[in-house]
Amino acid sequence: MLIDTIMRGPKVQVYNGQFFFLDTYRDRWLSTYRHTFSFGLNNKNISSNRYMTAIDGIYTNNNGYNLIRNSVITGLSVRTDDISDCEFHIRRNGVETDITSILLSTVEHNEIEMLNIDLDKGDFLQIFMEVKSGNVDYPLLSVEVCWRHDD
Repeated sequence: MLIDTIMRGPKVQVYNGQFFFLDTYRDRWLSTYRHTFSFGLNNKNISSNRYMTAIDGIYTNNNGYNLIRNSVITGLSVRTDDISDCEFHIRRNGVETDITSILLSTVEHNEIEMLNIDLDKGDFLQIFMEVKSGNVDYPLLSVEVCWRHDD
């Protein structure tokens, strides 16, 4: 009886060649595929605020990773080489308004798992690092997204 209750109705579908499942936490259809966008700075003793870089050292203040489908940010992870006190602001499309942020407060790493932040096809991601105090060494931030199927 319990299995019948759980499995009632479709829980998986294929759309445009992608598998989607009904994510009950977020109450929406999300792809089974996850993609991670990585941003970083290959520097030690960073003491000033700045945008982080994407592929080949391209700073994200003017550009960023472009999304090819409607998406959802599901998680963030950040790590530095040393104990840091800084905040990473996730932004999109050249707008200086945060869509979310992740804080390091006298730690080397932090993760946020259960995010549910919509992004649209054509949006581009940018990461701004704000140094609260001291220095930051070799920061690396990962943004996990999955594709979103809106009916």
